[in-house]
Parts: sequence; C-alpha cells; structure tokens
Amino acid sequence: MKPSQRTLLQVEDNPANVLLVEELLARRSDLKLVTAVDGYQGIEMACSHKPDVILMDINLPDISGLSALKILRENPTTAHIPVIALSSNAYPSQIDEGLEAGFFRYMTKLFKVDEFMEAIDVALRYAVFISRGHSLFLRQSRDGTGIAIGRAQAQHPLSAMLGSAESVPNRRYRPNARREQD
Repeated sequence: MKPSQRTLLQVEDNPANVLLVEELLARRSDLKLVTAVDGYQGIEMACSHKPDVILMDINLPDISGLSALKILRENPTTAHIPVIALSSNAYPSQIDEGLEAGFFRYMTKLFKVDEFMEAIDVALRYAVFISRGHSLFLRQSRDGTGIAIGRAQAQHPLSAMLGSAESVPNRRYRPNARREQD
C-alpha cells in the first residue's frame, strides 16, 4: 500500500456489485479496496485491516448488514469507522432504520456514480477528522443530499471540508442512537 493510500473495506456478496465498485475505485490511486463476501468476514477484516471507510451491503448471506454494523459499533477498534450502507432496500422505512442504526450514509442501489464518490470522499474526510481525536456533530440529511453539522452548519468551519448539508439543530452523530424527531 502506498503511504498516501486510504483503505476501504467493501462487504458485499454479489460479484457484479463487487466488480462495479472495484471498477469505480480503480480510477482512484489514493484508495485501496479490500473485499469481504459476508458479514462475519467483513467484521474480521475490519478488525485486522482497520479500514478508513466501510461499504456495507444490508442483505448478506450470513448476518444482515445491520447486525454487522451493531457488532462493529460495539468494538472499540472499529466503532469510529464510518460505514456507508449500499442496499437495494429503498423503502423510506428501511432507509430510516439504517440511519437510526448508525450508518454514516445510506445509499440505494443503483446509485449515481458522482454521489457515490462524494459519499466516499465525505466519509474519508470525516475519518481523518475523527482519527485526530476530534468529535463532530453529524447525520445524513433526510433527503440524502448531505451531512448535517452541529447547530449552525452554514457557519461551521467544517462545512467547507465536508460539503453541502442542511442545518439541523443539536444532532450528534451517535452510531447506536435513534434520531431525534424535529
């Protein structure tokens, strides 16, 4: 691995989806992709590889992506890693369930390539920030277009780093917490 490379772990059992993500990320010399084909293997690889970001399918053959996320959040070695859900489960209630479970971002298949790459970039910037010992108030906006930051996102110095988002009062990114009602 090159010193400037960041590691992404993809947890996906569908070979076509694995290949798609591999091809998309092959353009990025700053990223190294490792792949697990089921949830338990993904958990093991997250502990051993300590990736910067995890891409997690929800419908895995052994345990669900939601269950794998819960295990990752309970482990101090992996609790801080942003996990992006990539799922064909596209009903609003399923998306809400995923976000409430603690996914950093929930993307439905088929996703737009530019949105996928932006989600990875935002998660990587978040991972750098957290690795430096900072905490941050975050959550995915309801419409999925960005990450909400703290009390006044528009005035927050991290808004330029993390990209566009809606302003949401008093939302703290807590992987295992349910979202507060507006």
